[in-house]
Amino acid sequence: MCRGCHAEISYGPPGIASIVAIILPLCAAWYVTRFVHDYLFSNETLLWIVFLGLFLPGLAKSMNVCGRLYKHRVWFKRFYRK
Repeated sequence: MCRGCHAEISYGPPGIASIVAIILPLCAAWYVTRFVHDYLFSNETLLWIVFLGLFLPGLAKSMNVCGRLYKHRVWFKRFYRK
């Protein structure tokens, strides 16, 4: 809490950036898995392995990039109470 204005202090990425960091690797993994299903093989177990093998590292990398982009971001939220 800020001592001067009594605002709550938040650090890190905004919520929308975190949502985008989740949606991008999800869509990319789904697209590649769909391509593999259409042109290579249709075994469901292997498709799940392909999907998770792409999604989880992609998610880790995108969250890492998001964290580095907003590392020095500080956000003050002031709530007026009566």
